[in-house]
Amino acid sequence: MEKSFCIILPCFNESGVIAQLLRDIEAKTVQSSYAFRIILVDDGSTDDTVAIAKAFQFQSPLYELQIIQLRHNSGHQEAIRHGLHYAHSLQTNAAGYIVMDSDGEDDPAAILNFIQGAGTSDIMLVNRGSRQESFRFKVGYFFYRIIFQIITGRNISHGNFSMISDRVLAKIVHQPFIHYGSFLTKQKMGISYFTFDRAARIDNNPKMNFQSLVFHGLYSMIEYSEEILYSLMKLFVLFIFALFGVACYVIYSKYIAFTAISGWTSGVAGSLFISLLVIVSTVILGLILLSIKKIMLQTSKNYDEV
Repeated sequence: MEKSFCIILPCFNESGVIAQLLRDIEAKTVQSSYAFRIILVDDGSTDDTVAIAKAFQFQSPLYELQIIQLRHNSGHQEAIRHGLHYAHSLQTNAAGYIVMDSDGEDDPAAILNFIQGAGTSDIMLVNRGSRQESFRFKVGYFFYRIIFQIITGRNISHGNFSMISDRVLAKIVHQPFIHYGSFLTKQKMGISYFTFDRAARIDNNPKMNFQSLVFHGLYSMIEYSEEILYSLMKLFVLFIFALFGVACYVIYSKYIAFTAISGWTSGVAGSLFISLLVIVSTVILGLILLSIKKIMLQTSKNYDEV
């Protein structure tokens, strides 16, 4: 059977870039001589994205374009999930399933690296090299990576641009996620990385602003909610011991050593108690959110092939 690859392109209102991106994908991968099935996942676009994509024609017969439309705008990550679900339903047993953004910032030239590494690991992630962004964005991204490493204990320098094997697809296709790149790093599968520079958006009009970066970072950390909750619970135990120590010190100072300073111990104990309440509330909220996360999986089909 001829080796083939599947490319999943989530998109929303990309009428100005989609045709150029499809041309770039073909131009930069045609030398590989492999077949490519490209699944365009339209996330409820209100422009001519779908019409332009339907009219597009590849030069090589090795490229096939399939388009699915979500029945309502569901967001970038849901578009990825539905694209994976659709790819799995085709049962193509592709050599790799590549997820990339449809604005051109994920350089199609990196697909050759995926092809070269196919079969060496179940998950391949692209670490971002240099990127053409504003200084404010770069500073925000720098601190986001630091905060992510402190909270989760892991380094993150990649986005959604990745390739997974058929085995991984079968495992994750029915699992919920809200940040695909972070979600993949939690899979107990072989993971490899390579670095590739980010390209400029084809129409030079980036959609990711500072606010988007903030929410993007929060979503990536929510994928590690169990680990974060466990850290909070350990902090909770430390505060319990701290409160016990303060209580012992207060008793000793007041009734044995007679050296208690009026108001000091009660102030310290009060601060620790308030901190304890905050942590307890956070742990309870975390448990509630985890419960919601466990039941938020959507099993119903929410797209149509066009």
